[in-house]
Amino acid sequence: MSENKGLFAMFGAAAPAPASAPIKKAEDIKTKEELAREAAYVLKHKKQINGAVSATAAANGSSGGQMLITVNDPLIARILVRLDGYIFGAQQLRIRFFDPVLAAAVATSASPAASEGNKKLSTIDIMRNFLKSRWNGEIKFLNLDDMIQLSEQEIATVHKTGRVLPLDNKPNLFDNEVSQSAAIDFISKYYQQFDTNRAVLAALYDSNAIFSVTSNVKLRAQQKLRRRDKKKMMDDEEKLTWATLSRNLMGKSKRQEGKGLMVGPEVIGTTLCRLPTTIHDLQKVEDFVVDAHQSPVGLLISLHGEFKEEESTPPLSYDRTFLLRPATPDSPAMASGWPYIIMNDMLCVRDYIGNQGFKPQAAVPTSIFASYPGV
Repeated sequence: MSENKGLFAMFGAAAPAPASAPIKKAEDIKTKEELAREAAYVLKHKKQINGAVSATAAANGSSGGQMLITVNDPLIARILVRLDGYIFGAQQLRIRFFDPVLAAAVATSASPAASEGNKKLSTIDIMRNFLKSRWNGEIKFLNLDDMIQLSEQEIATVHKTGRVLPLDNKPNLFDNEVSQSAAIDFISKYYQQFDTNRAVLAALYDSNAIFSVTSNVKLRAQQKLRRRDKKKMMDDEEKLTWATLSRNLMGKSKRQEGKGLMVGPEVIGTTLCRLPTTIHDLQKVEDFVVDAHQSPVGLLISLHGEFKEEESTPPLSYDRTFLLRPATPDSPAMASGWPYIIMNDMLCVRDYIGNQGFKPQAAVPTSIFASYPGV
C-alpha cells in the first residue's frame, strides 16, 4: 500500500486515504530533547526547502500532489531527474531538484553553451532528448516527419558515430584470422560431404555430441505429391522429412521434448543419411553469411543461407550453428583427416526468405538524430 501511495503522489494524482495510525509503543515515543533537535533542523532548512517547493509549484501550476524524496547520493538524484517529462500511464512525471545549489549546477551543465562542450552524453541520453523534442503531448503523437537533410560532410560525421537507424547490415564476422580460416575450411569441406556422402560425417561428431533439427516449412503441392509417392513406395522407414525431426517445444508434450535430440556419432550419422537430399552452392557468396568466434569451450560457427533439395525444387532458407573443438590425435575425426570435432550441431530449416538480409544497405542520407541540436 505504501508503494501505491508513493506512485500516486509522485505523478500528481490523489493518493489513497492513509490507514489509521497504529498505537505507538513506549520505545517509539520521542523525548523532548529529540523533538527539539528535529525542530531546530527543520527551522534551519525551512527557507531553502520552501523556496525550492515554491519554484516547483509555480512551474507546475499548483503545489498539491507532490512528494519530497530525500536522496543522499547526488548521482542517484541526477538519475531520478532524468525521468522528468516521461509519460507513465495517462500522467506525465515531473521531477525537480529541491537543492537550489545542485539544481543550479545541473541547469548550467544543461545549457546550450555547456552542451557544446559536453561530449559525454550517452546514446540513450541523445535518443531521449530527441524523442522529447519530437513528442506532441497534447495529441500524443511522435512526429518523425520533415527530417532535416544532412550535407555530405554531416552524413560522414554521423556515420562515423554509428548513430544511424536502421542499423546497417554487416558482412561475415570473425573475431580473428584463425577463426576465419578454420570456419571457412570446415564449412567448405563439411557441406561438400553433406551434399554427396553424409555417411563419412559421423566420424566428426564427439561421443557426446548433440544434433537437432527445427523446421518451419509450409506444405507445397509438389511436396505433398512427392510424399504420396514415397508412401506408395514404402520409403517412409528409410527417409525423413524436415518436419519429422522438428524439435518445436511449443507443440510437444513433456514426454516428446527429448525425441528431437540425436546424441552420439552413430545416431547422428544415421539421421543425417535419412534426411532429404540437399544442394548447397557455396560459390554464391551473396546467398549466405558466416559468423565465427572462439570461446572457452571451442569455436562457434553460425551459418545462414539457402539450399535446394533438388535442382528443380524451390530453395529453402536455413540457419545452422556448429560448436567445434580441435580433434585429438587418436580420435576418429583425425584418422579420417579432419582436424575438428563437432560438439553440437543445430539446424533450422524454413521457407525461403531471400538474401536481402545479407546485403549491406546503401548509405542513409538522413539520421533520426539530425533534428536534435548538437548531434
